[in-house]
Amino acid sequence: MIKKTPIIDINTGEVIDGFKRRKKRVKNFFRLVNQDFPPSEGGINPFPPQESSWRRFAEVFNIGVLDLDCFAMMMGYNDFLDLDISISPRSLFRREVLQREDSTFFNAIREVSLKARDKTGYEITHILETEVF
Repeated sequence: MIKKTPIIDINTGEVIDGFKRRKKRVKNFFRLVNQDFPPSEGGINPFPPQESSWRRFAEVFNIGVLDLDCFAMMMGYNDFLDLDISISPRSLFRREVLQREDSTFFNAIREVSLKARDKTGYEITHILETEVF
């Protein structure tokens, strides 16, 4: 029987299972995509289509469809298409932040958007209410 060597996170010292490793790789991949391929009209990381309810959200936070894929996975959806079909940014904000008082929404935005990386939850809420909704 082959014994698997545990993988340990160098930042926290905790043992990482297979799912956490994949999730961490996906997050790192999308962080690199955001830094190396900023959203544009038709490049590798395009903005959502004009008719998408997530278009204004993406423009304000300067994130493309690949970044929104990562955001969707962090929010519990399969991908951006699933998120786009299921819920609008305003409804997701109301459900996650106002009703559940959960910080996952803010953490997901900070993870995928360079613009929101250093913002507090209150600052992100202000941006959403004044520029997106």
